[in-house]
Amino acid sequence: MITKKIMNMDNDMYHIISEPGDRTHYDYFMYIDGVNEFCFMPCTSTFRYPQRLNYFNIMNMEIDTSLPITKCEELFRHAHKENCNPYTLAECIRTIKEVKK
Repeated sequence: MITKKIMNMDNDMYHIISEPGDRTHYDYFMYIDGVNEFCFMPCTSTFRYPQRLNYFNIMNMEIDTSLPITKCEELFRHAHKENCNPYTLAECIRTIKEVKK
């Protein structure tokens, strides 16, 4: 079951609890620094999140991790740069896009 709860704690701080349906559970904070910079930090999750993402760098990134690696090459390259799991990066990108709507 896919569930996502985005709670606005303050004007620019969000608490996100998400279960995207792949048996992972994300519980993290997202801080919007300015207009297009997003910072991530774990709440109860123990794995690494990307530190800072710029909306314009990720807005067109393909985030469907079920596609072959050749289709998601940019996602995997960016995850390596951020030193985090590509699935975690995809989760953060989905959240940014939801908040920016």
